[in-house]
Amino acid sequence: MTAGPTTTITGNVTKEPEFKVLPTGAMLARMSVAVTPRYLDGKTGKWTDMETLFFDVDVWGQLAENVANSISKGDRVTVLMEMVGDKWEHEGKTRYAIKYRAVTVAADLTWSTAKVQRMSRSSNGQTSTGDDAWETASPNRPATSTYWQTWRGCELRDPVPGVSPARSCRGAPPHPSFLTLKC
Repeated sequence: MTAGPTTTITGNVTKEPEFKVLPTGAMLARMSVAVTPRYLDGKTGKWTDMETLFFDVDVWGQLAENVANSISKGDRVTVLMEMVGDKWEHEGKTRYAIKYRAVTVAADLTWSTAKVQRMSRSSNGQTSTGDDAWETASPNRPATSTYWQTWRGCELRDPVPGVSPARSCRGAPPHPSFLTLKC
């Protein structure tokens, strides 16, 4: 769920994502994505490239770590991102800028292949790529992932903003931040 306006871009990563863990423990990855819009010239019948646009995107939380482990310079990606206003003072003047915060990052499978490796979350909040929580779950031992709600019951144990209970059932696509792509 996002608080601000969103936009989706598809383009090429221009440099290796920069990953760091902040003193607060928050994970942050920064990446740059180049997008070159094209149009079909009606007179010549040829595709024409427009000016390339560069987007600096901040990626937070588990999604940041997954991006750092999965995405490399040159990869084609699709990014759903939230536009966030930034305000600061510089030399006595107030400055404004729009920053982009990734909500979802996906490899563009038109140009590459990927093996999706589902992440699971343990009760202590750590993530791992261990066994499939659904395959080892039972009525006495529910799935270990706090994202996946309960074993086949579709009851929300830990509500996820913007995800309806129906989408939280087995077989529904997992939340993107719980995926790691290995290209």
